[in-house]
Amino acid sequence: MASFKTVLPSLALLSLLLFTGCIWAPQTPHKDSLNTSTSNDNVSSTGMATGSTELSPEISTSTTTSSTVKTEDTNDSSTTMSTAKKKKTTTTTTSTAPSLDESLPVLASEKTPYTYVNYAGLIDDKPVYVVGQGRDKMFIYFDGKELGKSYGSAGSPRSVGGRLAYVAQNKSKYFLVLDGAEGNKYDYVEPPVDVGGKPAYIATKGTRKYAVYDGKEYGDGYDNVESFVAGIVGNLCFAGLKDRKDHLVCGGKEVGGGFNSIASPYAAEYDGKLLYVGQNDSTKYVIYDGNLVGNGYHDVVPPFVSINGKLTFMVEDETTQADGTKTEKYYIVYDGKETGKGYDTVQQLYPGATEADKASFIEVGGKIAYVGILEGGMFIALDQKKVGDTYDRVRDLAAVNGVLAFTATNNQGQDNFVLYGSEVVSQGFNDVFSLRAAGDRVVYIVWDPNQMKYFLMSGSTKASDGFDKIQDNEVYVVDGKVLFIGEKEGEWYIVREK
Repeated sequence: MASFKTVLPSLALLSLLLFTGCIWAPQTPHKDSLNTSTSNDNVSSTGMATGSTELSPEISTSTTTSSTVKTEDTNDSSTTMSTAKKKKTTTTTTSTAPSLDESLPVLASEKTPYTYVNYAGLIDDKPVYVVGQGRDKMFIYFDGKELGKSYGSAGSPRSVGGRLAYVAQNKSKYFLVLDGAEGNKYDYVEPPVDVGGKPAYIATKGTRKYAVYDGKEYGDGYDNVESFVAGIVGNLCFAGLKDRKDHLVCGGKEVGGGFNSIASPYAAEYDGKLLYVGQNDSTKYVIYDGNLVGNGYHDVVPPFVSINGKLTFMVEDETTQADGTKTEKYYIVYDGKETGKGYDTVQQLYPGATEADKASFIEVGGKIAYVGILEGGMFIALDQKKVGDTYDRVRDLAAVNGVLAFTATNNQGQDNFVLYGSEVVSQGFNDVFSLRAAGDRVVYIVWDPNQMKYFLMSGSTKASDGFDKIQDNEVYVVDGKVLFIGEKEGEWYIVREK
């Protein structure tokens, strides 16, 4: 599979949210995280979707014995959800597809003294968190140590050359802290990226922005440096604004001179070669290794992923009706060819999607699985073929044992369930979200209206204690093991699989 690295531009609001690690824990079961540091089995830390080797939309129903979770925070762990009547539109048939692993993850809960906890990724194979004691006092919790607590605030932890880097604020100034050493002070500093083992970031000084790399400022030849900095093909790259147009600068040279401007999402590295989006007027073009991919589009929607070794991405076209109204249509470009155009649209990313949610299309058995929309209904499409039934809503695609798993909703949000192929794994909850593949298991978060609690589910079984909140309604899969952050009775817990 081709190696891939992508970088997204940072808006002012996004930068603020990233500085704190994420937005405050939501009160209702709805995803709204902007944290882009998650890690799971279906989307890698670089944004590349990965998949299994076999598609089997129809599987046999099986029963397994669940193990008992051995920690104090896993009561009800052996309580299997009562059997519910399956929807008439869902068919269960027999095939050779593997059964789900119904054994429960063994969880350990770490009680914290914080009023805010957010998982922010891995550094040196260890989880790092942004924590707080009140909304205005954020700092880093890493390897059992509190870091940056002496500053006014600290956030945006990243791994740079295997070292911990984060952004700190003291009074009115921001600066980067790398392995405990403070960098230059600026009016604002955006989250850093790793370029050849050294930190690169956008810094604001007065009305000007600069690309700062290994302590040196770049961008004097431009009116401003836009919110983009990355390491691509071994070079420092950034977007410089000049003559009211964005220019992609890589290795000190401008790229894409044949376009009026370089468009967001600016640039990426795919299989060791430069990929960027050029723009003329309102049309955007994807250029890979100097060649046009596909046609011109109204918009290009990240991420770029590899499916069966082929470059794949989502695009948007816009048409104007006779009455002047504009209609947006999304579809997928795979290996330079368009798929999904026969539907009303292909489900696009919603605002606030996390890195894991960016896999609105994934690889299953070397083919593209995505959500198609036709006449208001949603369904799974495999390449250009509809598979299974139509639902009010479909989301959270994951490949488990080579079988597609996803969440679906019917009856105006009243009927929420999880499907593994065509088998209904669970239903009867008010909401189901954050479905992930964890080895041979499928895990997700539910809101149980009877107990008025959130639970981690593994297959059809509750795998955790009940919580009053789950941070960002999100479960992470880190090195194949489950991690989530929950709150009960006013106290926050880091819950990890042993």
